[in-house]
Amino acid sequence: MITDNEFPVFTDVFSNLADMTIASKVYSPVFSYGNKTDLLKFLKLKRREGTNIYPLVWLITPFSVSGDTHPEAPITIVMATLSNKDMSNKERTTTTFEQVLDPLFVDVVRQLMRHGKTKLVKLSSSTQTRYFNYETEEEIEGTDVWDAISFSGFVQFNHKCNN
Repeated sequence: MITDNEFPVFTDVFSNLADMTIASKVYSPVFSYGNKTDLLKFLKLKRREGTNIYPLVWLITPFSVSGDTHPEAPITIVMATLSNKDMSNKERTTTTFEQVLDPLFVDVVRQLMRHGKTKLVKLSSSTQTRYFNYETEEEIEGTDVWDAISFSGFVQFNHKCNN
């Protein structure tokens, strides 16, 4: 089995995510990938650079690709935004989920389906998990508190497409 590198494909797919208005400011979702250690390094680097981190779309690695004609992979994507420990879950539902994470989730799924090189498959096996008040547990430069949606599903790749 010979396949193209999937990471540039995901980068291209998520480069088309729509900008989001959060508290009257416009933010572009930030995409990256890796394991938990990579995530913590990414957060630290972004803080040091002073660049936007959120809303974040993070593809968890590793994942395994199988198949020849249209290879598939089970993937998990976490969509996160900053939250506040003092907010109630009812407030979070309105401010972070309804205004940020739910529209972001819809856009992530839309981009995976519309892009010529990816398609979500086995939709009945996909799962979505919501996290309230999730802490990134970074010891070095403080802890970010997130509200997040984790999506697990199967993506199929079409490496022959030039789109």
